[in-house]
Amino acid sequence: MSQPLFELQNVRRTFTSRRSLLGKKPPSIYAVNGVSMQVTQGQTLGIVGESGCGKSTLAKMIVMLERPTSGIIRFKGVDLENMDREARRRMRTQVQFVFQDPLSSLNPRKTIRQILEVPLKQLVRMPAGKRKERLYELLEMVKLRPEFLERYPHEFSGGQSQRIGIARALAAEPKLILLDEPVSALDVSVQAQVLNLLRELKQALELTYVFISHDLAVVENVSDTVAVMYLGQIVEYAPRALLFSKPLHPYTGVLLSSVPVPGKRAADRVQMKGEMPGVTELPPGCPFAPRCPRAQDRCVREKPILQGMRSGHFAACHFPV
Repeated sequence: MSQPLFELQNVRRTFTSRRSLLGKKPPSIYAVNGVSMQVTQGQTLGIVGESGCGKSTLAKMIVMLERPTSGIIRFKGVDLENMDREARRRMRTQVQFVFQDPLSSLNPRKTIRQILEVPLKQLVRMPAGKRKERLYELLEMVKLRPEFLERYPHEFSGGQSQRIGIARALAAEPKLILLDEPVSALDVSVQAQVLNLLRELKQALELTYVFISHDLAVVENVSDTVAVMYLGQIVEYAPRALLFSKPLHPYTGVLLSSVPVPGKRAADRVQMKGEMPGVTELPPGCPFAPRCPRAQDRCVREKPILQGMRSGHFAACHFPV
């Protein structure tokens, strides 16, 4: 069996604010709470869940924008915490990030040429004589015209800005790209164009994607495997077709039921009770138990572990569907 491109083992990220003026200890915020998973070369892993479930924090830890409180993250078998400065620089050439808001992620005071030259200088250390040709290649990859290099970010549409963000991510010739809600700020027609571009780039450059989204239709369109997150934990993990056709966890079933379908009445959808619990007060048992329509006494008392239910299909549930 081939070694995974990256692997997470029981990764946690906890945030604690400063003590109050009265000396009271502030509560801890459990953004990511014991996530284990792996992704192989050439795969697209979709991560889906409600806002605040920990998707973005998880992605930032993989690209070392956040450090885990505990647990292990490995890239090509090497623990990120054990890398020296030069190893981290080389690793950053192979792992890149595409942000949600394309315009705000680009420096408004710099031209597109200056923006795209940053990774070429700092990560690749490409000499000036080769950078010009590489800049033209990057724009061609994302289907933008060469004269755009001398313009500023405010001169572009949302879709064009996101293509520039993708070009910046491609500059260092990465193996893995994390995309955090990359099309959520775009019109539907532009979304389709960007998704098609990402699909073409993946095939042409043999890329691996981690695609984060709250939009189930988008995740189904782009992913090979899907992880469903709830309250900082992965509650279901399966190949795309299996998860969308035969979900095992009640939370996944609720998410799929909420997708608008022509002819489907709102009354026919599976309903959740209440709101997501606060990330400072995790329930002792299953994190979804307070809202689950199938919850029983065991769910309140005992936390389920993520385990294989059938080939390639994992769920953290005492009473799977």
